Amino acid sequence: MVCFEASDNYARTPEPKGHSTVGGRHYPAIHMPQNPSMTPAANAPAPGARRAPAAARSVAFGMLALAIIPPATAEIPFARGSLSLTAALDEEYDSNIFLNQYRTSDWHTTLTPGLKLVRDAGLLRLESDAGVNIQRFQRNDQENSTDPFANASLRFTEEETRLTGSASGFYRRVSEANPDVNGRSRVEEKNGKIFLGFFPAQKLGYRVNGEYFDQDFFNPAWSDIKTYSLGLDARYHYSAKFDTFVGVGKRWSDTYHVPVGLPSLDSEDLKFRAGVEGDLLAKVSGQFAVGWVRRTFSTTMTSARSGLLFDTSLTWLPDDETSVRLLVSRDCDTTPIDQSVMRQVTGVE
Repeated sequence: MVCFEASDNYARTPEPKGHSTVGGRHYPAIHMPQNPSMTPAANAPAPGARRAPAAARSVAFGMLALAIIPPATAEIPFARGSLSLTAALDEEYDSNIFLNQYRTSDWHTTLTPGLKLVRDAGLLRLESDAGVNIQRFQRNDQENSTDPFANASLRFTEEETRLTGSASGFYRRVSEANPDVNGRSRVEEKNGKIFLGFFPAQKLGYRVNGEYFDQDFFNPAWSDIKTYSLGLDARYHYSAKFDTFVGVGKRWSDTYHVPVGLPSLDSEDLKFRAGVEGDLLAKVSGQFAVGWVRRTFSTTMTSARSGLLFDTSLTWLPDDETSVRLLVSRDCDTTPIDQSVMRQVTGVE
């Protein structure tokens, strides 16, 4: 996957003692190769300075992935469903494993064994999987990691009353390059989602959704983040192929375990969006949505901000064996170093 990410920083906390800043970002106690000619202090702007647009963009590139063993699956019948043993092994070259100006390159191997359970029971469908993601680096072995994960989802569809819904959640530990801190981060993430859709009339319907997301970072110099969101969409069944919709949403972002000297940038977001979802063109399906988002803060020291919102994910299937996915998003976000950003992501997979 090729992905370009830009984060425009429009709110940040004062810089604590013992931290330096490069390109407008903190550098708290993260693994970095030392280079006397390129120290953070030598390149740092004045504390509190807003980073220039060019410095605000973190681009991941120069990665070469080789699938040593293609993803394999062994499936057996189990409990009126199926139980699958899965495994994948690949080798990847990354020209910048820390996503910073030192451009440290390395090869790393990833092994992902797991179990997957699928069960259909009339109106209900249960899917769950669990496993472990094992990463081993050739030279930077301090970044080796063994990260467990578990996912579960329950979906139901009642065609007679035109009622659909789902509940899902996951736990995972993630070790990866993080553009928000210009280094690698390790975090435990917990997520829960609910969704309910209802079409009381043949053409007109509604959709309600909610989400909880918790990020607990291992680095004590970073804040942990919790977000809660609720949304309501009004939907029009335009044709058998796609729906149009307009909706409103509310999101609350809270930070906790905030390091001493860093005030929290807790915030509330109000979002409006409209778009289409379904089979949009021949061999193209997905969602295209645009809107507006406004963020306000719990502290009076930071003024509210607003801007355009994008939420688009399209999949093109030129033939039975090929798929191309386009992702375009723009929304407010909060980073573990207590910066409020307008995050823009464009990717092709």
